[in-house]
Amino acid sequence: MELLAQGWGPEKVRERFLGYAPKLVEAGVVFSAMQGSDKAQVWSLIDEHVTMPPGWKIAKEEGGIVARDSYGTLIGTLLMNAVGFDGPQGPATLVSIRSLVVDPAWRGRGVGVVTLGMADRPLPSHVPAFYLGNCAEADARFYQRLGYTVLRPGSEFPLPLGTEMIKVAIKGRLVKK
Repeated sequence: MELLAQGWGPEKVRERFLGYAPKLVEAGVVFSAMQGSDKAQVWSLIDEHVTMPPGWKIAKEEGGIVARDSYGTLIGTLLMNAVGFDGPQGPATLVSIRSLVVDPAWRGRGVGVVTLGMADRPLPSHVPAFYLGNCAEADARFYQRLGYTVLRPGSEFPLPLGTEMIKVAIKGRLVKK
């Protein structure tokens, strides 16, 4: 396994989240679970700022978090899906982060930090066992500061599913436009 950066610990991640969330809420930013009616705007924001495969669309089972400014304008989104499985300690959830996008006018203010920090909110009551996804190498430090372990592109990592251990490698990368 080719480790690029080990993620920060939970205390430091929580401190960072709590440093941004109150200020954003005070500024009128509203974070909520994505609704079906949000998907067209979410698609547009992602398509404008991230290079996705040609003809991509948001699958019916995908959801996530949206962030809107005080005028109701979409300023950030987390698009993800979740899969349940029987893990070694019982039922577990694997969350695939498909895209995290923040409008350029709002970048650097913590919208992405708070949005990603809320990834477990729309999920069933149990906390996901794993989050996985890919990112541009330029964004690796952002994810590392949110507690994620960042691997070099194409690196395999062990993922325990049920009674088996499988090796997963994510080959594609999302790139900012």
